[in-house]
Amino acid sequence: MLSVSFSLNAQGKQHKIKLKATVDPISTDFQFSEILDKRVIRDNIGYVQKGLANKKVPAVFEKSLETSLGVLLDEIIVPVDPVTSLSCIIHEFTVSELTTFNTEKGICRISMEIARKKGSSYYSLGTFYAEVEEGRMDATKSHINRICAVLQRCLLDFNLSGWRESEGYLIDLSVYTGNCQLAEIPEPGIYSSLNAICGGLPGEPLAHSLVSIDFKKADRYELVSSGDSNTRNAMFVSDGEDIYMHASRYSYQDYFIKAIARGRYLYFEDFTSSSPSLSEVSPVGGLLTTSVRGIIVDTSTGKISILTDGFMEKLVEDHPSIGPFYNQSKKELSDKKRVILELNKLSN
Repeated sequence: MLSVSFSLNAQGKQHKIKLKATVDPISTDFQFSEILDKRVIRDNIGYVQKGLANKKVPAVFEKSLETSLGVLLDEIIVPVDPVTSLSCIIHEFTVSELTTFNTEKGICRISMEIARKKGSSYYSLGTFYAEVEEGRMDATKSHINRICAVLQRCLLDFNLSGWRESEGYLIDLSVYTGNCQLAEIPEPGIYSSLNAICGGLPGEPLAHSLVSIDFKKADRYELVSSGDSNTRNAMFVSDGEDIYMHASRYSYQDYFIKAIARGRYLYFEDFTSSSPSLSEVSPVGGLLTTSVRGIIVDTSTGKISILTDGFMEKLVEDHPSIGPFYNQSKKELSDKKRVILELNKLSN
């Protein structure tokens, strides 16, 4: 039965989600002895929309992600002897909402890596990705269902992956330390997170082609495979010459865009909305005014931002060598791009 508890904190700045299993339990011969939070952004799990204006509010669990998911997974998994204890490494976990004129959708994404632990070393048994979206009258109240659903999908996929016969491969969980400049193009492959591409750890090799989409207003690409490979886990793709990001990370779209500049800020351009609710990593928004806009990934924080006028004003506040130029400019796309390029030079 569904059991959900939501509340705003005393300052009204967070939306708390209390977890309880809403899916059928899974009987299996593994359990998790630890949950490791390796997300780039750890101060929330995404955003929900509140009030008539659909104001974006950070969503959080009542306790840490490790504790909250650990308790929830213990409810979902029914261990059967002989049990193998494994480690669950969370690379991505987000909830978000999309509101248009007549619909409201809730979305939940997760990327989890499951590993054997031997001493202080970890041996990966695979990375598993799931995404669930649902149309609801009130998407905020039903995130618990989607959270349980993505966990269940990953667990079932892992259970059928042949992990019992695998010793896994050694991984370095300390690889991402923030502010990776990506001075070199990573090896060709599909990367499930910023952590992965900064560490040069593709989830799978690039057995695909990036094909340009016929769209006159911006350069867009699709990932085409001749086989059955699942590309839904792709946050970034490298073809050995360029880096591409999936548009679902900042909008509700299914294609890739190519990085124009690299450094502390990965810089992209796309024909997209100027909605303030898109100013961070949550892919929410609606049917709003669109134009070609700059988009950045801050590799020191993992945040994805659309370069609105308001965002740019805050960005240049602490940079006296750049602020006057931008504030006196026409604040066009070329001006915003120049600011990002200058900031990348300063961070070298």
